[in-house]
Amino acid sequence: MFFLISAGLWRTERTAFRACLAALSLLLAVRPHAGLALDPQKEIAQYVQQVWQARDGLPQNSVRAITQTPDGYLWLGTEEGLVRFDGVAFTVFDRSNTPGLKNNFITALLADRKGRLWVGMEGGGLGVLEKGSLVPHVTRDGPLTSQVWALCEAGDGGVWAGSRSGLWRLHGNGKADRYGREAGLPHDSVSTLFLDSRGVLWAGTPGGGLARFDEERFTVFSVREGLANDRVASISEDPEGALWIGTYGGGVSRLHKGEFTTFPTAGGLLVYSTLVDRDGNVWAGTRNGGLQRLRHGAFQAFTVKEGLSSDVVYRILEDREGSLWAGTIGGGLNRFGDGKLATLGVPEGLPRDWVISVTQDSQGDLWIATEGGGVSHVQSGRVTRYTVKEGLSSDVVTALWAGRGGVLWAGTIGGGLNRILGGKITAFRTSEGLSDDRVTAVFEDGSGTLWAGTRDGRLNHLLENGRFVTLSPPENAGITCLAEDAGGNLWLGTRGAGLCRLAGEAFTCYSARQGLPNDIVLSVLPDADGSVWAGTSGGGLARFSDGAFTAYTVKSGLQDDTVFSILDDGRGSLWMSCNKGIFRVSRRDLEDVARGKLQKLGCVSYGIADGMRSAECSGGTGTTAWKGRDGKLFFSTLKGVVVADPERVVPNALPPPVIVERVIADGSSLDLVRPPRLAAGTRSVEIQYTALSFVAPEKVRFKYRLEGFDEEWVDAGKRRAAFYTNLPPGPFRFRVMAANNDGVWNETGATAELSIAPFFVQTWLFYLLCALAAGTAGLALHRLRVRGLRARNALLAERNLLAQEIHDDISQIMTGILHQLEAAMETSASNACRPYIERSIELARKGIIQARRTIRGLRSPVCEGTGVAEALRRASEALTKGTAVRVLVEEHGARAALPEGLEGELFRIGQEAVTNAIRHGHARQIEIDFV
Repeated sequence: MFFLISAGLWRTERTAFRACLAALSLLLAVRPHAGLALDPQKEIAQYVQQVWQARDGLPQNSVRAITQTPDGYLWLGTEEGLVRFDGVAFTVFDRSNTPGLKNNFITALLADRKGRLWVGMEGGGLGVLEKGSLVPHVTRDGPLTSQVWALCEAGDGGVWAGSRSGLWRLHGNGKADRYGREAGLPHDSVSTLFLDSRGVLWAGTPGGGLARFDEERFTVFSVREGLANDRVASISEDPEGALWIGTYGGGVSRLHKGEFTTFPTAGGLLVYSTLVDRDGNVWAGTRNGGLQRLRHGAFQAFTVKEGLSSDVVYRILEDREGSLWAGTIGGGLNRFGDGKLATLGVPEGLPRDWVISVTQDSQGDLWIATEGGGVSHVQSGRVTRYTVKEGLSSDVVTALWAGRGGVLWAGTIGGGLNRILGGKITAFRTSEGLSDDRVTAVFEDGSGTLWAGTRDGRLNHLLENGRFVTLSPPENAGITCLAEDAGGNLWLGTRGAGLCRLAGEAFTCYSARQGLPNDIVLSVLPDADGSVWAGTSGGGLARFSDGAFTAYTVKSGLQDDTVFSILDDGRGSLWMSCNKGIFRVSRRDLEDVARGKLQKLGCVSYGIADGMRSAECSGGTGTTAWKGRDGKLFFSTLKGVVVADPERVVPNALPPPVIVERVIADGSSLDLVRPPRLAAGTRSVEIQYTALSFVAPEKVRFKYRLEGFDEEWVDAGKRRAAFYTNLPPGPFRFRVMAANNDGVWNETGATAELSIAPFFVQTWLFYLLCALAAGTAGLALHRLRVRGLRARNALLAERNLLAQEIHDDISQIMTGILHQLEAAMETSASNACRPYIERSIELARKGIIQARRTIRGLRSPVCEGTGVAEALRRASEALTKGTAVRVLVEEHGARAALPEGLEGELFRIGQEAVTNAIRHGHARQIEIDFV
């Protein structure tokens, strides 16, 4: 958030000194180490802590057992059921949904090498969770009825069970052997078990001390041999092979080469559990003493006062990524991780958490301005405060700068500029020529000249005589920051006038008119290549190079569009702070995005999971970030100064295990033991998946693809479910991959096979039947058509033959008779014969007409395949045969294909025209042209 300046904020009445030598020294000089294990050099308070309780999904707040199965899940035993945790969601198994659980009170858990989970329950009973089902473990003599307190895997694959009735060895064939006092066990009950690196079993008893079981016999160690207490609660082993034994009331004993060394816990409390982590830390979970760590030969406690959720720590576990888990009684589940960042705040001695400005002097000391808390000087782990009580002109300090000669400059609101040197404070106000007593930016350039930017928008530089000279930019907007480039030019960030450059005594200002994405500039970083980086309020990051601006925003992949500070780590990346935390961007990505070679920046973000106590940084005035002499980066936040060491920021190299948890079809959850087959017509499918990374589960990202439906991978972001509607029938293969908090992908991922059954009309059988039916119908129609064509062809043949006979015989005879009668009519002079001749001519004509009708009915309308012209030629020749009439038929050009009906009609028209020309026109020559 922005620094809001207000008068009359907290006034400090005392100077605070806090003994934080170890914590502060470590903050400034933390050693790098491999992996993600908890740094033994770091104070417990500097670890990243998270808490989960009933409000977060636990069935209740007492965690009595913790283990991690090979698939990556974390399993918790509570008083109200067995719980599976993926870092985000809790899944509870109890008697209401898991018949194999005989009691909800879980007392012991074991994840064996085969991936099975063994579950011990209050009141007796032992269950085994395998392939998604929990079943009671049954021996040849029946189920184990004694209450199980501890479980341990044997070297041969069997299981050891420590119970109220002694020690049990459970073999894979159902055989169970019991060991009690009669076998040499020093007590009737076994409270804890441990199999050491040499394969030797150790059993702790609630009153008989420690027993080693080797070669079928027990060797007992008690207080007589140097054990702190005969009531043994836990056993663990360090890299040297020494055992660490937690006892009820006697502290922790270390057994190495037959000798005991005892380390009392802080307060001499009862120890429930011990753990030696991968980095050599020895931890103890205690009753009423919280979580304790052995350091320099003594235990240091982390209790409710320091943020632990309960002072009763019952179980401790280190997971595969190096995080430490503490199950408490009444306080739920706690996780401790070695964050990438360290924080210096009130617990380390600062008067207030809200940091306004931070700088580091030539001696490596930190100077920190807190909201209303004056200036804090952190030197060798000691905090010294400067307030109005010590002579500071105002406790509202907005800007700091560690100058040459050990001078600290502090700009204030209402109190002008303060100089702190050797514990002495000198104030400079408007009486010394300062343009405004509200100083918002302080900077010392390469020549040693001090510059002060004020709220009234003017730039002041201090002369050797202690007086100020004021320069005014073209627009008077409040100055937020100052920086100098390699050429000695001074750059100013302003609140409304954009970015200004002072070269000599000339100002050049750049605003939105010149391409700056926002006129409120909160931070400026001149680059070695001559370009200038500017962080804006709402416009993202801007780069000014060769007279032009390039803007980077959230759309480009930036963490936030408000950039409070910019630091160059010297390792190829820029670090920035914003309202959403601290983020890092590589210069290569910035260049590639500017050139269009890359669509989005690959920002690496840091927040609470990385060691910040608040993800909200502060900015708006002064130096809100500083790069130290040793390369460490300091950022001001609402809860202290955050320290980042780019050399020490070790990425999480472990790709997260990915699991497809369930498939939900139309609201019903399906079993994934076998590939589910969904019913036909399934409308909605939800596929739930997860990735088991606990360092920062909120940063885990996913992408998935449904093979057979999705053409490309779907970027799911942080979403842990895929949704599909109205999928077509068929087989599908769902694939999902995940990346951890540092972007390391598990490219193998997880898969799930599923299929959707088709309706009968969508099956191949239906299509085959349809094809057979269509084929059968087509064949039947073909046969009918062939039969019809054959019959038609036969009929046409008969009709053509008859028509030919009529045409050639009867019609031609009748036409000949008609011509003869007409000739006789013309030559005959006898009036007596004329009526008969006329009557004969009329009958002949009627016969010819009837013959023509008959021929037209019998002949094919397609002119027998000869074409209209040829058919008309033949008909005309037949009609004029034996007469002096000549009919000439000619075709011009290529013959055009005509529809069958049209061809017949044209033939009849031509035939009728020829007949009429002969009959009525008494034509001697008829010419017909087809074009």
